[in-house]
Amino acid sequence: MGPVVIAVLCALVVGAAVTRIVLSFTRRFDWLDRPNLRSAHKRPTPTAGGIGIVAGFWAGGAVAV
Repeated sequence: MGPVVIAVLCALVVGAAVTRIVLSFTRRFDWLDRPNLRSAHKRPTPTAGGIGIVAGFWAGGAVAV
């Protein structure tokens, strides 16, 4: 496998794992966005999922370098 494929796979795995961990913390500590009149969602939604995306981005970048 080429280095780009390895970097992409690393980014996907790290991003998915960190997102799953962060989402469990958001539910445990009740870090949820509650629906209101301006919301598009009907149920409470976790708010910190972007942390996993950023972690995956940085992990893929670190492997690529």
